[in-house]
Amino acid sequence: MKKIPVLLTVFSLAILPAISIADKSGPEFSHNYKEALAKAKSSNKPLILIFSASWCPPCQYMKQSVYPSKQVQPFHNSFVWAYLDADVRENAPILDAYGASEIPHIEFLTSDGRSMGHIAEALPPEQFAGLLGKVIALSKGKRDPMRGSGRRGSGRKP
Repeated sequence: MKKIPVLLTVFSLAILPAISIADKSGPEFSHNYKEALAKAKSSNKPLILIFSASWCPPCQYMKQSVYPSKQVQPFHNSFVWAYLDADVRENAPILDAYGASEIPHIEFLTSDGRSMGHIAEALPPEQFAGLLGKVIALSKGKRDPMRGSGRRGSGRKP
């Protein structure tokens, strides 16, 4: 009888980290550029195009700690999110078209596919969430949040 409470405690301690990870879900990512563009257009939402790789520590930090963060979660449904692996050969023309020579490279596009700018760095959740708010404002025709920051995109697309 004394073993049951101990087993329940061990089981509870083992499952708690899994629950907290499961609760911390990120946005729904498309892994297909053309499908993401079509979805952005049909939903009239801006597109976040993320170029990343599994071997890139800043990319993995963004994927595991920033995109699912409580600061960024309110923006999950405000955008179409596309996550493209820089090591996949089919994505090479898209990387070239956006000048993604370093990763992470995060391109912000209007719903019709025009570039509103990009960043090529990892940001903490608070800063990334603030940038997302500015991108939404820009997509609605308000002041350009990236003017003068050196983070403008090329506007090119495949």
